[in-house]
Amino acid sequence: MGRNTRGRGIFSAVLFSGFVSSTAGPALAGEAGAKWAPWLEAGGFASSERSRGEVNAFAPLYQNETGLLFADIKGKLFTESAKEGNFALGYRQMTDFGWNLGIWAGYDLRESEYNNTFKQVSFGMEALSADYDIRLNGYVPLSDPAGANGLAQIQISGSQIFMTGGQEVPLGGVDGEVGWRVPIETFLNDTAHHEMRVYAGGFYFNDDLIDKAVAGPRLRAEWRLLDFVEELPGMRLTFESEYQHDDYRGDQVEAGVRLRIPLFGSPRSQRLTPQESRMVEALERDTDIVTAGRKREAVADAATGVQLTNVETIDGNDDLTTASANAGTGTLILLDGAAGVIRGSNIITASGQTLAGGGGQLALRGLTSGQIATVTLPGAPATLMTDGCFCGDILTLDGSNDIHVAGVTLDGDMGVAGAGVALGSGQTNIHLTDIAALDLSGPGVAMMDGNDVTMDGLTVLQNGYSGIFALNGNKITLRNAVFRDLDAMGIEIDTGNTLVLQNVEIDNTVFGPGIAAFEDNIITGENISVSRTGQDALAMLDDNTVSLSGFTGEEIGGAVLYMEDGNSVEISGMRFQNINGNGVYALTNNTVHLTEMDLSGMFGSGLLIGLDNTVSVRESRIADTGFDGIFLAQDNALTVEGVTFEGAIGGNLFSFGGTGNSITQSTGNVNSTTAIGGVVCDVSGGGFTGTLEFEDGTVLQNGVAPCL
Repeated sequence: MGRNTRGRGIFSAVLFSGFVSSTAGPALAGEAGAKWAPWLEAGGFASSERSRGEVNAFAPLYQNETGLLFADIKGKLFTESAKEGNFALGYRQMTDFGWNLGIWAGYDLRESEYNNTFKQVSFGMEALSADYDIRLNGYVPLSDPAGANGLAQIQISGSQIFMTGGQEVPLGGVDGEVGWRVPIETFLNDTAHHEMRVYAGGFYFNDDLIDKAVAGPRLRAEWRLLDFVEELPGMRLTFESEYQHDDYRGDQVEAGVRLRIPLFGSPRSQRLTPQESRMVEALERDTDIVTAGRKREAVADAATGVQLTNVETIDGNDDLTTASANAGTGTLILLDGAAGVIRGSNIITASGQTLAGGGGQLALRGLTSGQIATVTLPGAPATLMTDGCFCGDILTLDGSNDIHVAGVTLDGDMGVAGAGVALGSGQTNIHLTDIAALDLSGPGVAMMDGNDVTMDGLTVLQNGYSGIFALNGNKITLRNAVFRDLDAMGIEIDTGNTLVLQNVEIDNTVFGPGIAAFEDNIITGENISVSRTGQDALAMLDDNTVSLSGFTGEEIGGAVLYMEDGNSVEISGMRFQNINGNGVYALTNNTVHLTEMDLSGMFGSGLLIGLDNTVSVRESRIADTGFDGIFLAQDNALTVEGVTFEGAIGGNLFSFGGTGNSITQSTGNVNSTTAIGGVVCDVSGGGFTGTLEFEDGTVLQNGVAPCL
């Protein structure tokens, strides 16, 4: 059950309990002529901090001539989705000297605006007379601090960096007040049904986990309109205003109104003395469980997990290579572009550093609370360039681990620079976030062997080479990336790499494929778009494993899928149009499973299947091919289920160029072609076993029309 559902349950339970307690009052309070009767009160308050609506139920549980045991139950619904319930039992005793002395104890439950649930016990003592009030209350939390999204803030002060508010901390404390009935009858006429009371008090709440106490004064004033409906003695309309101040919330002002409705009144309730009437006053206590943000704590880079203990600022007048070497582990290096471009060799050799551009955002984690907060960094956006050496890389992470580079532009100066970011071998826990690399002669990101790299928000534009180039055995995670206007490929991986893709766009690879994988690579991902390629959308050589969901694009210079030997491919949601080659080309020994594929406008065939391949196509569409709809050479296993063929097919709908092909589980297909250049089924070059069925009743079977 979600937190919001639980919160509604809390509030509903409070109202239900209050109603039951109130309506059960007379039976529990004694005889039908009991002195004190239950009541129900509802109100609303507008506040400079948090406005609220509330319902309060008061129910006598036991009474005699001078004593009263009662239940006081409140339900409160605040703006910002906070909710609270207060459940209390109290006892009041009338004394001969005009005062009612009381004690109470309660249990409070609150769901805060940060979706945290807190519990506390509360208690108090009071002395009430006809003209005066004295109250003192205490509160003891029962819940531990909890993380609070939106409360945590990152502070950068000089070379220091830390988090405040990493947790919402429930506070224990006390509050109290004294009150006085203003004798308005001495200066106003006709005040029999009017009463004014003023109160002054204060509050103090604290915990070792916060910087300073939540403490300050509180002033209240009430104007009460009493017994204004003759048929309902005890009915009350109260107008109330309040002011309080503390160092956390500043000045707070609220004003509101409450309407009290008596329940099960008796003739005796109409003849109560002022002292007796005060026995059924509502409990006055703090209106919510008080919380505050946790005091400062150390932080770590949320991406790398490295604790950041120092901040150093670099601008266009400084040398980044020297600064990084001198800073050491645990340094946040702020790259401030206010003084212009930061030029140099820009070689980072120290591990455990974060390099972040001014004006960008950086996610940090509190080491004690575990809470993650994002800070907008001071300074201007930063651009890194080489110092003029042709083909020199802009930023080289030379053997370092645990590095995070965030929010910078890598400018190749119209091809003067080589790679944007260059890694060697065996570098782990490398994170590149919100990096723009442009006008390079080399890759946007280049790496050798055995690196572990996560890239989020990488953009590579107008590049003379590939967007990413990786040799062997790398683990690469790429999210929210854009590669556009590249001379070579979007992504190029050699051997034994693991590549995870999420929300990746590749557009206009002039001479190369969108993605090229050579041998033994594993590629998984979702939402990949490849358009305007010079060659294939996804090209694979040998023994690659590919699993994709959502693979789309248009204007492909070769095949959508090109694979040579031993590849295993599973793709759902592959949708491409305007393809200058075959839709799918599988040479030998490949296993291909395609679901919800939509290919249209091919220069070649929809599927061109070579030797010893296993291919299934389900719930898909193939339209407007230059050659065959599906061509199989020799010894292939094919499943075509729920596939629609549409538009003009330039060759045969099905062609079998050799022997040993088999068709299984091939039903529910639709032939909606407008024209077929050849025949529906051509077995002149070989044949097949099994059957392929269409919804109109047509069955393709070797040696049987139309497969003669």
